[in-house]
Amino acid sequence: MKNPSLRSTLLVCGLALFFSWAFFFLKHNPLLRNIIPFADDPYDAVSSLAFIAANLLAATSLARVLLPYFVGRSGASIYVSRTQAAVSFCVLMTVAADTIAMLRHLSEWRGTSGEPALLAILASLLAASIGVLIIVCHRSQLPSFRIWATPSIVLLAALLCLWFYPESLIHNLLPHLITCDLADVLLVAPVASFALALFPGESPPTPHVRSLPRRLGAVPRWTIVAFLGSAVGLAAFLAEIRESAASLPIARIAFVGSVYAYLGLSGLLIAYAFLRKPLGFQITRPNH
Repeated sequence: MKNPSLRSTLLVCGLALFFSWAFFFLKHNPLLRNIIPFADDPYDAVSSLAFIAANLLAATSLARVLLPYFVGRSGASIYVSRTQAAVSFCVLMTVAADTIAMLRHLSEWRGTSGEPALLAILASLLAASIGVLIIVCHRSQLPSFRIWATPSIVLLAALLCLWFYPESLIHNLLPHLITCDLADVLLVAPVASFALALFPGESPPTPHVRSLPRRLGAVPRWTIVAFLGSAVGLAAFLAEIRESAASLPIARIAFVGSVYAYLGLSGLLIAYAFLRKPLGFQITRPNH
């Protein structure tokens, strides 16, 4: 445990697990599930992709620290730090989106019996994510004001979009799908911008690293991400439908499953498009 990267990675994994618990608890607890105003899109789309991305990035960070022999240049310290910071920013963006939904729908939760628990969970997520982010960034130099300008503008634009977004669009399928895709962009664009601002620069070359077997490296990364996204979407669909599948016609089940698969596919592709360069996912391994 003397490795600071390992310590911070374990804290990041703990944050991802805490975020996962809060994500499911808020949606399924009888006291809270009927009062949370962020159970609908675009806010739910933000938290859903954040939940998926936070866990995948935490696992990636752990693999980069524990298995540097296999990850090559993508395991350089700058990419490890950015990946760890990205997990905290996913949680922070979720809290921000949830807060906007709550401010837009005060009557749904103010004065209810679940209000104290709701506020306590969001405050705990906020504190935990900021605390982990401080630990991850404690060795980085504070960026100049000029570097902060771009991520701040991106964040402000994302928050304004969430605040003024016409929620009625989700009543029709195509606008609803577009809403989810836009929400994914509003999540990952600030995450990518702040990760780059906190840890500017590029990774140093590491030529003395063996490559993975050629057959494993031949699969395009976009294909892997697309497959993973579709699988995640279908897994979410199966988790939601397992109790009511017997009462639904096959055509309806297939249609809803395809929508879930699309949302998982598009969500991870959007996340990969924004994060692959800042987090080092586009790094190619040297062949020897």
